[in-house]
Amino acid sequence: MKNIFLIIAVFLCFNLSAGEVKKDNDSILGKDLSNEVFGLEFNVGMHAGFFFMPVIPGGSLSLFTLRWEKFHWEIVKARYQYVHFDRIRGWNMTVKSVVGASFLSENQKHEGRVGGGIALAYSKYHDIEGGGDADEVFAPINIALSFSYHYHMAKDFSVCLGYDIEVPILSVDLRRNEVNNIESWYFTFGGSLFLGVRL
Repeated sequence: MKNIFLIIAVFLCFNLSAGEVKKDNDSILGKDLSNEVFGLEFNVGMHAGFFFMPVIPGGSLSLFTLRWEKFHWEIVKARYQYVHFDRIRGWNMTVKSVVGASFLSENQKHEGRVGGGIALAYSKYHDIEGGGDADEVFAPINIALSFSYHYHMAKDFSVCLGYDIEVPILSVDLRRNEVNNIESWYFTFGGSLFLGVRL
């Protein structure tokens, strides 16, 4: 009988101590919320400061976003865009990781997110009339900014609308073997408006 009381006492102490730890964690990041395993988005964007190119269509895949009431971490987001303007044809690929603040309504259905992080980008394009070798640009260091609104229709399902920006800090023109020239900056500095779902 004494052993039974001892087991119950240990169990209660463990639960009480776990609750205190949880409360301390809540004071920093807020309560744990349902994490997002993946998201699919359609996006349209422009390169080079958003002014010099027409709309560029594409899609994004988001993997593993950890969520709290006051904080989020989108571990991986990859975006592909098809570049088609004037005589230029090509594509652009961006992979990034973003952390930031979350702003939830009381009923937890409306959520705003503002985040920043780091990204890498790669572009390949060519002039269909000029011929010659294709241009390739690799930007291993970009500052990534993200602004989004999420409407949580269910615990594990939301619709999102937002805007992503990537600003190259280091970009390399692989064909010309030049660093941070106007060509490499032109094709890796861009923004993208996205609409999608998160699960």
